[in-house]
This record gives sequence, C-alpha cells and structure tokens, in this order.
Amino acid sequence: MTFLNQVVNDFQRKQFTKVQMNELMFYAQFRNDPKKLCHLIGRAIASNGKTQSHQKRIKRETKDNLEQHLLTIYPLIPSLKDFDELRELITIKGIGDLTVYDTADRIGYAFGLHPEKVYIHRGAKTGAKNLLGRKAVRGRKFLYIHELPVEFQNLTPREAENCLCIYKDSFLTGKLPKPKKSCNGKLPKVKEAC
Repeated sequence: MTFLNQVVNDFQRKQFTKVQMNELMFYAQFRNDPKKLCHLIGRAIASNGKTQSHQKRIKRETKDNLEQHLLTIYPLIPSLKDFDELRELITIKGIGDLTVYDTADRIGYAFGLHPEKVYIHRGAKTGAKNLLGRKAVRGRKFLYIHELPVEFQNLTPREAENCLCIYKDSFLTGKLPKPKKSCNGKLPKVKEAC
C-alpha cells in the first residue's frame, strides 16, 4: 500500500467527511428560513453554537456585512447553475478565499450546489504544494480532481480539499498526523474495528 493510499484510508476511516457533512446538513435545515440561515452562515456559527475555527479571526463588522450580503443575494441562489457562480456572488471586501469557499459550501449545500473543483487556499494550498510541488499550484485557485494522484480519484472535490488541508504536513514527513481536530474544529468520533 502506498503512503497516499494510507492517507486516503486514514481520512476515510476517521470519518472526516461524515463530520463535515453533518455540519453542512445543520445549515441546510434552515434553507426555508433565509434570515436564520444567513445569520448562522454569515457569522460562521457552527452547530455547537461556537464560531467555526476558520472564521474566528474575522471582525464582527465584516461578519455583519457578510450576513447582510447573504440576505441580499439569497433570492438569486436558487437560479444559480453551479458552485462557481455562488462563490462569485459571495465575494465581498474583507473576506478572503477561505471564507468565501466555506460560506459558499455551507449555503450551497442547502441548494444542491457542490464544488466541482478542488479549491486550494490556506491549508489546502499548502497541502497541494507539498503533494504536487510549487509549480503545479503557483497562481492557481483550484485544481481539477484528475490533476491529483490516482489515490484521490474516488474523493469528491470537497473531500479532496479537506484531505489536502488535514494531511498537508504528512505529504512532506511521510507520516500520518497524530489525532487532532479536523479543519472544522471537531474531533470525529471514530469507532475502531475490533
């Protein structure tokens, strides 16, 4: 088994995808309550009531602006064709690529808009550089799933982005990370096989 097989197997075994999907389903339940949905997502409030780890450093005023912006664009979302259009609508002054992606992923899930590319920003970009080399990602905001090694081909773009982030250092060290929180700040409950 190759090391990349070990990475993907570890990612799947630890159920990072399940943890992330549970969080996305939390937001999706408020699809018919625009005010509530835009409040939760604009302020990056997780299902546990705390701020999502990626958005903790964003100023309150910026979160206020994002919440209002989401309310403004909310009526347009059902007519969007894909995730990229949603990302473009969400982009506002004061928030970076990671928050744009996370926000689009949270609200897009409720409307069936899913990433079709592997967006690389912050940790995922570091992971992509460590895995593919700097030249392969220089100046790029996303990768196509087919550009990743064969071991990643059965992952969705959302899963690949998360995997690149979580295992970014492993691609250099050749060692799996010690148990810690996932990118969304939760330690998944994993039932080990006997």
